[in-house]
Amino acid sequence: MHQITTREAADALFEAELAILYKHSSRCPVSSEALREVRRFQEHGGHVDLYVVDVIADRAVSQYLAARSGVVHHSPQVLILRRGVCTWHASHHRITANELTRQATPAPETQHPHSSGDRLA
Repeated sequence: MHQITTREAADALFEAELAILYKHSSRCPVSSEALREVRRFQEHGGHVDLYVVDVIADRAVSQYLAARSGVVHHSPQVLILRRGVCTWHASHHRITANELTRQATPAPETQHPHSSGDRLA
């Protein structure tokens, strides 16, 4: 996982074809569980660039990402960005390796978006 600590690095995520952003809090036990799921996804075939923001140490960057993506901040939280658009996000116990695998796979053209925590585009 690549650490995001600056606005410039955050901006680069929005230019990627596909990027997964994980927002982590070292003070939250649920974040530790979510981090295990993100790592499990990465270990089992998640061939997608993964980025992490420490929401405690890099609070300003975390807030900037929330504003830039248009997704209200939660911690832990995962956002999938496709060409600058957040197409899916989840927080807390909804972050699982299986769901990351499902969401990181390109959606068929006929699939319609879901609401709140599912595919957004």
